[in-house]
Amino acid sequence: SSMYKCPYGYCIPLKLVCNRDMDCPSGQEESNCQHATCRYLFRCKHDQNCIYPTTLCNQKHDCTNSKDDEQLCHVRECHALCTCKGRSLVCSNTNLAVIPFLTKYILSITFNHNGMQIWSNNNHANSAFVIIYKLNVSGNSIERIEPKSFNNFATLKYLDVSDNRLHLLERYSFLGLKTTIQISLSGNPLSSIVSGAFLSVA
Repeated sequence: SSMYKCPYGYCIPLKLVCNRDMDCPSGQEESNCQHATCRYLFRCKHDQNCIYPTTLCNQKHDCTNSKDDEQLCHVRECHALCTCKGRSLVCSNTNLAVIPFLTKYILSITFNHNGMQIWSNNNHANSAFVIIYKLNVSGNSIERIEPKSFNNFATLKYLDVSDNRLHLLERYSFLGLKTTIQISLSGNPLSSIVSGAFLSVA
């Protein structure tokens, strides 16, 4: 049932149980919340209440603090050659040349040892990755990073482009990486880095 029966009283929606507000006459639904479990239900990340599956992805935030009941609603099906867990995508040794789109809210992408030859806006669905944290495209055959192709990666912290075929880093190669704290380029036959290649990098 999606309802909770208040002792000696009326029923309230299950999402109101353990939400730190007293909805039953004596607030019984707020007791023992530290031991509450959400078996077969959705547990809000930063709340103690449980959400019934039929209220997920209904364009209304039932998780008051985290709002995570609506965050993964636009996630596409995981590519058959990849592994997806939550907001992470792993595609290794697949020969794919383009990163499959999962969600714009993705946190981590591991796309190593595949068939990518050029890093450009065209090989990552030209998506604005709102909160991406880590990107690993090591061990591909990337020969060129197109200028300004990292414009949609403003939150990226860790970038691994090691073990590719980069000879040259052009101006604006990493433009857009405003919060990146580590870029790994080891294992590339780099012979020239043009001034401004790392412009905007933190």
